[in-house]
Amino acid sequence: MKKASRTIKNVSRTVLLATAFLSVGLAAHAQNRTKDLASVAAAERAFSKLSVDSATQLAFDRYLTPDALIFRPRAVRALEYRRKNPMPAALVLTWEPEYADVSRAGDLGYTTGTWASGSRRIEQDPKFGQYLTIWRKQADGKYLAVFNGTIRTPAPQGNPDKLRSPSSASAYVSRKKPAEEKTSLLTADNNFAAIAKQRGYAPALQPIAHTDIRVLRNTVFQSIGFDAVAATHQGARVTMWMPVEAMTAASGDLGYTRGSYVISLPSQANEAGDYVRMWRRDANGTWRVVLDILSPGR
Repeated sequence: MKKASRTIKNVSRTVLLATAFLSVGLAAHAQNRTKDLASVAAAERAFSKLSVDSATQLAFDRYLTPDALIFRPRAVRALEYRRKNPMPAALVLTWEPEYADVSRAGDLGYTTGTWASGSRRIEQDPKFGQYLTIWRKQADGKYLAVFNGTIRTPAPQGNPDKLRSPSSASAYVSRKKPAEEKTSLLTADNNFAAIAKQRGYAPALQPIAHTDIRVLRNTVFQSIGFDAVAATHQGARVTMWMPVEAMTAASGDLGYTRGSYVISLPSQANEAGDYVRMWRRDANGTWRVVLDILSPGR
């Protein structure tokens, strides 16, 4: 009887210790997430500040990785493109993050929000739009952008939203190798494309849309939430989807795909261009679309 009692006490002590360690681990992770989110947002704001205070070209040179991509309007390597097409010295480009997320590992994050442009030398009507920046943590701990894409929209109404992010990190815990995570994300993107070709963009998106789904489209101020996205894409059908790359965080909970597309519009015209799509995994391991940006070729 005494032996059984000691066994029960030992088990209870083990459970209590395990619970305590888990609580400490969750608290430490929450602190790391808060720190990483703040660092990603700070990098975006510093990027914009340098653009305003000094020169937009300098800001892009400093905050983008050497192999980063931009939309102009198709996806191109920023460094090579800017060498041949430097930004005007008089350009004033400013932006502010309104939504951000970061992976559990802290190695991959993204920000999106509103941008505005003008000129330092002449009076001109400002231009407006929405942007997506994807950030990678470097070996020195700093975040640099691996992608920056923009769309043109009407002027925003009211003040910019305060910075928001998902209330907590994805509950998904990766047990796969990085190559397997990339393969699973490419598979999700290809499956999405196949259904979108058969049934249309919105029906394909509905079962895998994140609750915070956002889409960025030229001439349309960003659509937030599935109902708004569905209304924006009513009658649009994907006729071709060609993913060319997938990248995932080391923790396997956040990633992005990019490639080219052709969409058949209700007017019967076809629109072709490039896309970048952010994905976030839920607790069950399902990849869900959290942001989608299209850049039509011209």
